[in-house]
Amino acid sequence: MLKNTLILPETDARLAADLLEDAVATLDVVLMLVLGKTDREAEIVKAADQLCNKTQTADGNLRQVIWIRRLDTVSMRDALGALLGPGGLPNVAVLNFHDEVKARISSTDDVRPLNLELAFVKGHQV
Repeated sequence: MLKNTLILPETDARLAADLLEDAVATLDVVLMLVLGKTDREAEIVKAADQLCNKTQTADGNLRQVIWIRRLDTVSMRDALGALLGPGGLPNVAVLNFHDEVKARISSTDDVRPLNLELAFVKGHQV
């Protein structure tokens, strides 16, 4: 069961983009965006969700995973372009508390839990 992951809907592109914008607007959380819906991304999401448990507090969590499974809509491409900048999309991106991209993992990079944790740690840096 995923406790720290928001899975964006695939059938309503506008809702998915709105949910992404709302998640990014949350000021007290480091976000790990996982893009795609292959088995690889499913494993990344599962591992990242478990890593979020490390920062669980009585008031909430300092980390959250956003799983973006559908990337081919105009509204999602626009939202991701505004967040991640120009160029190709990474497989994983980590945003800090100020919505700055602090880590990127491409589809060819190793995604062991240690590498995901290091990406989260970069997100906690100012």
